[in-house]
Amino acid sequence: MKKIILIIGISGIGKTTFCSHYRDYNYGICHIVASSHIKFVLDQHGCVNQEYLTKSIYHQIESDPSNIFLIDGHLINNDVPISLEALTHLKLDAIIALIAEPKTIILRRKSDLTRNRKDEGVGELLSQQNHETEYASIVAENLSIPLIKIENPNLKTFEFEVNRLIKN
Repeated sequence: MKKIILIIGISGIGKTTFCSHYRDYNYGICHIVASSHIKFVLDQHGCVNQEYLTKSIYHQIESDPSNIFLIDGHLINNDVPISLEALTHLKLDAIIALIAEPKTIILRRKSDLTRNRKDEGVGELLSQQNHETEYASIVAENLSIPLIKIENPNLKTFEFEVNRLIKN
């Protein structure tokens, strides 16, 4: 049986780093970067909407032999929440929300030269993080799935929580 876990958190929190590391050291794990589906959906449909995107991600899940899927993404993009209807296409088993101090996120963003991110202040990052986490609670409640919040995440706490969810 496949387990599908959505990993959320604002840009710079470490979603890709944690998911990639977990995949590299555990068998049968598929790490899906949700944003990597945008170009495919745009090419296929001429536009990107939430439903097309979530269906594209789930199609990858269906066609992949892995048992565990870590979807690295966001619940809110450009201040627009992904609809509950679109999220149902993912058939999620759980959500993990990564949370950190905005100052930590700013430092991580500045040290990551592989991505182009806009400069945002502490207040803006805190607001984004709070909105994402609040919406994650609503989504988890509506989909009747667990929401695990990891504050100041590191590889050890991330691995512990993913393993705990997989075993349940």
